[in-house]
Amino acid sequence: MSRHVYALSLLVLLAINTLSAVDYTVTNRATGTAGGARFNTDIGVDYSKQTLASATDFIWRTFQQTNAADRKDIQTVSLFIDVMGGVAYAVNNEIHVSDSYIGEAIQAM
Repeated sequence: MSRHVYALSLLVLLAINTLSAVDYTVTNRATGTAGGARFNTDIGVDYSKQTLASATDFIWRTFQQTNAADRKDIQTVSLFIDVMGGVAYAVNNEIHVSDSYIGEAIQAM
């Protein structure tokens, strides 16, 4: 699972370059698939939100953004587990991760 968490963390870092007070939402839209089920059992919403918050804190520290005036004003970052090809992509404040990638990455460990 650590390989998947590393990949997800890297994607998060790329997607949330700079943020202020942020609300994190996680939606599994692939619950009926093997990867969606593995997300629920092996990763979960709480751990995903914790990882998003940790990545945000890392970015703030790395770029020395110690106050809200230094950061881009983003209210919400949403993570979606989707039925899709590929691995993942980010657009605006959304991160989309492939259910099949989660299933394959976890099986490979």
